[in-house]
Amino acid sequence: MPIGARKLTNSSDETPISNLFSGDLVFGIPYFQRAYKWSPKNIERFEKDLENLLDYEDTSHFLGAIIVFGKATSPSESSYYEVIDGQQRLTTCYLSLIALAKTFLDHGMIEDAIGLYQRYLVVLHKTNYITNAKLICCKEDRAGINCVFHDLTSNSEFLHSIQGSNEYKPMPDTGNPKGKVWTNYSLLCKFFEKKFQENEKTGEGQGKSILQELYTKLVEYMSVVQIVVKDPTDGPKIFDSLNSKQEPMTIGDLVRNELFSRLADKEDDEIDRLDRDYWHPFYEKFKQKDNAQFDKVFEQYFFPYVLTLNHNIKKADAFNFLRERWAVENSPKKIIEELSKYQDIFLDLHYGTKLSKVDPYLEKQILNLAMMECPTSVYPFIMHVVGAVQENVIPADKAQQILIRVESFLVRRVVCGYEPTGLHAAFKSLWDDCEGDYSADNVVLNIRKHPTVKWPDNEEFEKNIISRPMYKVRLTPYILAEWNGHLGGDVPELHSQQIEHVLPDSPAQDSNWFRDWGKDEHKKYKDCIANLLPISGSLNASIQNAEYEEKKLRYSNDSALKAPREFAKKYDVWTPIEFESRAKSMVEWAIDRWKY
Repeated sequence: MPIGARKLTNSSDETPISNLFSGDLVFGIPYFQRAYKWSPKNIERFEKDLENLLDYEDTSHFLGAIIVFGKATSPSESSYYEVIDGQQRLTTCYLSLIALAKTFLDHGMIEDAIGLYQRYLVVLHKTNYITNAKLICCKEDRAGINCVFHDLTSNSEFLHSIQGSNEYKPMPDTGNPKGKVWTNYSLLCKFFEKKFQENEKTGEGQGKSILQELYTKLVEYMSVVQIVVKDPTDGPKIFDSLNSKQEPMTIGDLVRNELFSRLADKEDDEIDRLDRDYWHPFYEKFKQKDNAQFDKVFEQYFFPYVLTLNHNIKKADAFNFLRERWAVENSPKKIIEELSKYQDIFLDLHYGTKLSKVDPYLEKQILNLAMMECPTSVYPFIMHVVGAVQENVIPADKAQQILIRVESFLVRRVVCGYEPTGLHAAFKSLWDDCEGDYSADNVVLNIRKHPTVKWPDNEEFEKNIISRPMYKVRLTPYILAEWNGHLGGDVPELHSQQIEHVLPDSPAQDSNWFRDWGKDEHKKYKDCIANLLPISGSLNASIQNAEYEEKKLRYSNDSALKAPREFAKKYDVWTPIEFESRAKSMVEWAIDRWKY
């Protein structure tokens, strides 16, 4: 490192950025790796670190550690390091160098741009790699890096100077050309241009000098520790002990990397076939109903899946368990097929889809559990039950009865205000606890063996239906939708309905409501289930605090749902007496609907 810069670790492997990208070596992001995804905030922090170096607030900046695997190459070929962890930092540093070269060109610093380009950006001799760039991106980022280099070489004088063996050889044009790679490159270009203009306006014409100083700070005063592993599958074993400021690796990342690392020595075509024919269909299937957040659903799958294999595994140990399980299985195809076993059931529970293709009555029961948003702690048991039906271990009608009892247990607990935190203890081993007797009665018996997991009886259930505020409880839309179905109407999709307070939440102080309801009664009963109706959003918005006569008319004439129409027919007025009558009806229905 230059005079003035200091190392921040005792590691002999701490090295400045200049040593990473100079010389005859190439860094390759695995073809299957997740796309580059640093946010603008990450870029802002990176730029601030550069500014601190520029202002001498810091004498060095340590970016963290990167893990690489040295792949065997021929003596005449550039050394190739596969990046196991550190993609975000390496890509950002590489984009910074390209952005700096572009800013050099924008201000006539042709020789500076050529020197940077030839030293840090490309391999100068002929290579058999897919590109001569010193950073080979993953599949999703290749079109983006091509766009960045196209922008750099749009300067005709610069392009003429590098033509021949030095000219950039584009990668296969895959991925989004205007994704994160292009966005962050553009931000870095703006940063360097801003620093140029700030120093040019001082009247001393220091813009070019500041660019050269930024160049030095970037390549000589920013450092990393490079860890070279002997086996690419060892990378995930040590990633979480590295600096925590960078993009964390999720269990999904680890699973994918574990699978594809088995093809580390294969050609891109073979890796692409595995991705196209096996991994991609498995991954994309988590994207149901145009869900933009399907990555989170993908991540949520693995722990319930692991618990179907071993109910004693803790979440933090899930990946290690899978890796050990796969140690004797070398085929990524077979592993992906195994991973897919419970995927359809999981998605049906999460989204309310019908992927499992089971008996219609069982399918409807799975949909009920999805609509009520049953806790994920019960997923492994349900996955076992439905999987056993698919494998002809138990009949569909028996599975349906099991899930009906599970639903009753869950509904009663939510209505009575019990948190789902204790459910994991009861359900994680429930399948094994049944010891082959997969009857509804035996399932109930084994749930009740757990003294800390209470199953509310009819008395407690009734009390809470009558008096517990339910307006903001996540289960309430499902209960009201089932009530609407009980009355003979269609069960509405939950996202299409809102909850209406018959006795308004905030009636005017001079409202007729307070003629029949005392202030204390209003506060006590307004959010109880007997005062709530399922209703369309537009109707709800138009009658919020209206008097009951107007509400009753609108329920009768304008409601698409049967529950409000039946309510208007039955109750000419809405007073505490009618509230008690409806509460009693709902209690009788609920106790029968969700049996003890």
